[in-house]
Amino acid sequence: MFQIESELEIKPREVLKKLRYLMHFKCKYEQIKRIAGIIWIALAAFGVYLMIHQATIEFGQTPALDTRIFWYTIIPIFTPIMFGLGLLGIIV
Repeated sequence: MFQIESELEIKPREVLKKLRYLMHFKCKYEQIKRIAGIIWIALAAFGVYLMIHQATIEFGQTPALDTRIFWYTIIPIFTPIMFGLGLLGIIV
């Protein structure tokens, strides 16, 4: 009535083809992870640079107290966030 046995046959050539495809995909995936990690690290370094650069520009233009308070608050908050972004790049 049912032909279950013929559907469950294991064909070695098909299994090998699937394994080769998976290994090829894994190699590509590792390369993508490495490139993404480098991008995350670069974004973190650029973010810290941009933040400090903008702060020095604004300190030079208007040395008002509110500007200093703003940047003295922003830099300690966002620097660890950028550090975490860099760590994500190393882990990935």
